[in-house]
Amino acid sequence: MTTTLTRTALVTGASRGIGAAIATRLAADGFRVIGVHRSPSESAARVLKAIDAASPGSRMRLCDTADREAVGGLFDGFASEKCVITDLVNCAGITEDRSLALMPDEAWDRVIATNLTGTFNVTRAFALPAMRAGFGVVTNISSIAGVHGNAGQTNYSATKGGMDAMTRTLSRELGRSGIRVNSVAPGFIESDMTAAFSDKQVRALVRTVSLRRIGRPADVAGVVAFLHGEDAAYVTGQTILVDGGRAL
Repeated sequence: MTTTLTRTALVTGASRGIGAAIATRLAADGFRVIGVHRSPSESAARVLKAIDAASPGSRMRLCDTADREAVGGLFDGFASEKCVITDLVNCAGITEDRSLALMPDEAWDRVIATNLTGTFNVTRAFALPAMRAGFGVVTNISSIAGVHGNAGQTNYSATKGGMDAMTRTLSRELGRSGIRVNSVAPGFIESDMTAAFSDKQVRALVRTVSLRRIGRPADVAGVVAFLHGEDAAYVTGQTILVDGGRAL
């Protein structure tokens, strides 16, 4: 480690899917993990059990990252506990797919608020203490939809492209303070959504992927773990695609 700080990773959207895999992997790698999720669930309870077993003292916290006051309260609590967050993974996100012509204002607003504004809220709260400490690592979980676009996902693609642009800008702003900022853009990853696909749909999807399989949450978590480790100490401002070669 290049810092004497205890490494504490805050992972948003940690109760399921990619966020849960990232929280579990970082705990296994020795980070104390604080997983953030918006509402109580059985899956959140399972993640808590897993991260606490791997790294005692890890915990889950309720917070709607789109709510600036809630995020401020969360970080005020960390300050009062003298808990320094050294690592941040912004994974909280939602989809509300609809073609542009049929997209309700509310669907646009909710996706922007959760995916993009939520990332801004948490990263801004993280940045000042990290700048004072002279160390920090941020990874934004974006999507290949933000790189290449995806029909029916104007709102989602806009947020993910925005996260990648934010990544590049913040890497310039924060690098002089010893903070690295990168993003990871997953392709098709196993999820509740893909579990509902028919065999025919899965086969059609797999044919678009060079590696001929759908990705696993652990595939994304492994890249995030690399970015938060010493082997990535000179990597910042990058968007790494984890898509099995689908973009080729």
